[in-house]
Amino acid sequence: MNFVALGTGAAITYAESGDADMLLVHAPSSELPVLNNGYGVDRKIVAYNFFVIVGPASDPAHIAGLTNVTQAMINIYNAANTPGSNVL
Repeated sequence: MNFVALGTGAAITYAESGDADMLLVHAPSSELPVLNNGYGVDRKIVAYNFFVIVGPASDPAHIAGLTNVTQAMINIYNAANTPGSNVL
């Protein structure tokens, strides 16, 4: 068995040319067309990314309860650029 480290697009191209028996990639939008075009037979999800924003209970950026990550990042940025803020 040989391992070849490539980005998702290159790995898919490599496999489509018949040079790989298995892929471990992380871009479902790129993976599904490979299966739909007959190059793959058994897609399995082996990992999933979760991202968590953490901070002090005092919530100086006022992000507790937000479900929009873009707004949370804007709040953190703005708080960090407010004079006297303890947000880093």
